[in-house]
Formats: sequence, C-alpha cells, structure tokens
Amino acid sequence: MAEARRALHLGALLCVVCWVVACASDRLEPSNDAPPPSDEADAAVDAPDIQEDAQSPDVAVEDAEPQADLPEEGDAVEDEPPPEPCEPAEELCDGLDNDCDESIDEGVLNACGQCGLLGSMPGEPCGQCGVWVCVTDGFGLECDDPGLTTFFLDADGDGFGSEMTVEACEPGVDPVTVAQGGDCDDTNALVSPAAMEVCDEIDNDCNPDTTDLAICPLLRLPQDGEQWEVFATDLDSEDAPATPVRAAFVNTDRNRAWFLTDTTWHRLSLANGNWQDNGDLDQLLEGSTDAGAILYAHEVPSSRVLMQGNTLVVATEQDILFYEITEQLSNFPEAELNLWTMLDESMRLEQGKAAWFDPDHEQRWFEQTPQQACRLGAGRLDEVVVVVTDESCHAWDAESCRDFIEERPHDNFEPFGLPGAPLPEHVQAAIFHNGALFVWRTVP
Repeated sequence: MAEARRALHLGALLCVVCWVVACASDRLEPSNDAPPPSDEADAAVDAPDIQEDAQSPDVAVEDAEPQADLPEEGDAVEDEPPPEPCEPAEELCDGLDNDCDESIDEGVLNACGQCGLLGSMPGEPCGQCGVWVCVTDGFGLECDDPGLTTFFLDADGDGFGSEMTVEACEPGVDPVTVAQGGDCDDTNALVSPAAMEVCDEIDNDCNPDTTDLAICPLLRLPQDGEQWEVFATDLDSEDAPATPVRAAFVNTDRNRAWFLTDTTWHRLSLANGNWQDNGDLDQLLEGSTDAGAILYAHEVPSSRVLMQGNTLVVATEQDILFYEITEQLSNFPEAELNLWTMLDESMRLEQGKAAWFDPDHEQRWFEQTPQQACRLGAGRLDEVVVVVTDESCHAWDAESCRDFIEERPHDNFEPFGLPGAPLPEHVQAAIFHNGALFVWRTVP
C-alpha cells in the first residue's frame, strides 16, 4: 500500500516537470550557438519518464495546452484596419467636424464665439450709457455701463470748459462739451490751464500763483499807488531787448522811454506799451561805449547842468557823460543826441545800477532837506535823483546841494516795501514818468 502511494506521487511530479519543459520550449527561441542535444541525453531524460509511467499505470497525465506562436523578428505584421470613411452631415455646435471639412463648429458659433443664442449683439446699447459685451469667463453677454458723466461747456473751443456742466454719456458737439474744466475765460481760446503765462496783464494759464508779476520784467508803481502792477509789453517784438538792460531814460514830452543794453537801444511807447524801434548804442549815445560799461542813466533839468533842454546823464565805469535831449528825438533815429563835455563826478556813484529823476518828490520817500545837508536852498527836497545800489537807495539833490544828501536801506525805502515790489537785487533800470515809477528787473 505504501509503495502504491509513492508511485502515485512520483507520477504526478513527473507530469508537472514535463508540462514546464514543454512550455519553456514553446516560448524560448533556441540559440544558434548552442549544440543540438545528443541522443544519449534524450535517452537519459526519457528513461526515468518511462520508468515512472510504468510504475503508475492508474495516473493519467494531461498534455499541456499549446501556446500560440509569437511573431519572430522579421515576420510581417498585419496592417491596422483603415478608418471608417467620414459621412458629411449638418454641422452642429458640439466640438466635432460634422460636415467633414476639417473645421469644427464653423458657421454655428454665436457672435461671442460660443454655442447657443444671444439675446442681443455685442456693441448694442444697454442701460443709460452702456453696451453689451461678451462674458470672458462664461456664457452670454453683460452690460458694460459706466453711467452718466459730467462734462463742461467749452464755448471757445480750447479743450477746457467753464464752470457750466451737463450730465451726458459722451462729449457733445452742439453745444461743445469737454471732459476738462478749469477755463477761467471761456471766451478767449488763448486762455486755459494749458496756456503759457505771458506778460499781457491777463491770467493766461488760469493759475493765480503764476501771475504777470512773477514773469514780466517791467513793473510800474502808479502815482500814490499802494501796490506795484505790471506794465505789459510785447516781449516777442523784434524791437524788445533780448539781452540784460543796463539803463533807461525817458522823454516825458514825447511819452517815450529808451532802454539801453551794452550794445543796443530800444524805444518804448509809454502810451500803449508797444516797442517802436531799436538800434546800435553808439548811434544814440556817441562815445558811450568808449567810456566803459554803463552803470545807470537818468535825466536832469537843463538849468542844473547849464544846458539847453533836458539833459541825459549817463554814468559809466570810467566817466559820467552828459547828452542833450532835444526835440529832434521825436524823429529818432534820424537825429542824434549831442555829447556835452562837462563832467561832474559828484553825480557818479560807482556802486549804482539804476537811477531816475523825480522833479517834484511829492511822495517824500526821503526826509533829509538841502538846508540840513548843505545849508542851501529850501527846507524841503524837491528835485531829486535816486540812485539804487545793491544795498540801499541814495538821494542826490539836483536843485541846491548838487550832491548826495541821504541814503536809505532797501527795507526802509517805501516803494520796495509795497505789495508786488521787485526785489532790489533784481533791479536793472528805472524811469520816473508823470508821477509813476517804472522798474525794469531780471525775472526771477
């Protein structure tokens, strides 16, 4: 009985071994280099099998299931079956090429590039001032409506409106409305916040902080005036000074003033502020350029210097020169000023930079009298020449003492303490005409 069980177990084991060997032989490709098995080896393997089979006659061994042969290298592979042909149909909005034209959803998307119907079209108006726009992160349209906007009436068409406003969706044409206000004179297209301030007694740029007082070189203090004002001139005129002014003088009878530079003269009408003419300085003041740079100039009555007619005094770095202001000046430049040879050093102040002649001294800007200064003349100062230096103002008595009799610091000289006054260090020239003081200054 025991021998029968061993024979049964041995037979089963032999079946398993044979099945494994068969499977391996079907799947492994034999090597070309390995030698073929010998008959002896086959016999050695088969003999135990035969013996075991003989000892287990009641055990049946099932053959292993044959495996399908795998294609070896070089064997032909069957082609994939061809795709089914596209059958054209009506194009639908489904992300497919329904009509077989290699395009997807053509002709079926809405105006926003989406599937489905839209209630309106992009760009059509909505709300008060809006338009329909495509939703960027979803489906359909949304109304982009900023609402009403405040616009300003622009009567002069300069792009800036007045204080009058209207509520609208967009700027108007009739009447013209614009988005920017701030026009301080909507009747003048040259006046707006975008304009440049010029010297014309007008607030060109609608900015009270940039007044003519800040940019105009010629200022005027009216007779008995309590503040300085601009004397408007056309600085773009070809007859206006283009270089620093060194001195000035006035012909009161003709209502004209001359402004002198280092090399030129420029004539200004004090009636209307127009520049009338210009020329070479030597043509006006013979010999002046040979006497050094001009310090200042002013007029004095002819009786004070023993000449006919009013006299022009020109102080230079080297001399003081006298010229007769004749009636022929009204026909200038055909006529000329005649040089007079009298020199009076008492009238020349080397530190002077501007001067004017006041024939009446009604404002009483100086307190010293000729009697106090030189014990001559009346008890009040009438005819006075004022010379301005960097530090102070000096009074030269033209009637009695013929000398400087008083000096006042700038901060104690009334004209320079009034509103709008030029800074003394900016003063270049001055004239006194019909009770008003004019000062030409450098613009800060």
